[in-house]
Amino acid sequence: MPPPSSLRRGLVWTLAWLLAAAASVAVGVVVMDRLGASNRDRGPIGDNELIRQAELTEGSATPDLDAQVVRRTIEEEFGAFVVECRGIYAFGVEARPDEAAGWRTVSFERGPDDDVDAVFAQQARSIDVEVFCNRGEPTVADIERNELPEDDCAEPSTRARQPPGPIGWRHGQAGRLRAPGARGA
Repeated sequence: MPPPSSLRRGLVWTLAWLLAAAASVAVGVVVMDRLGASNRDRGPIGDNELIRQAELTEGSATPDLDAQVVRRTIEEEFGAFVVECRGIYAFGVEARPDEAAGWRTVSFERGPDDDVDAVFAQQARSIDVEVFCNRGEPTVADIERNELPEDDCAEPSTRARQPPGPIGWRHGQAGRLRAPGARGA
């Protein structure tokens, strides 16, 4: 059996640790209560739609009509995305896909917003372009490139027309079945 002094010392340390843990939790609760919803991912931090809604309700989301209009065309393999800045507000003017190369516009945001984006697709690929206004200049924030898995590339109507084959067999060109490991048609 340990001597009584070391037992008391262990109890004092345990009690001190419990008090410190309780104080930390209490401070955390008070801080979260004081900072509000923005720190709990329910406020405007990190969510553009919530920022825009907050600005609209405050009456400050109206672009300054006297602000200089700066237009920029972002061109890449997908085609072009035309964006304007009016002060801090971005406007998506036009999304022009390179149709000759098989690109199409999936969506694009017109604004006004703190940033606008356009999504272009070509078969199994998509490119999402996001632009914001940096001191009144259209600036590319992000270009996200995505590829769909091979099975998701075919249009649903094409997949539905293909007859099921033996297990392990795959459809080759023109819907013909080919054995596993076989090449060509």
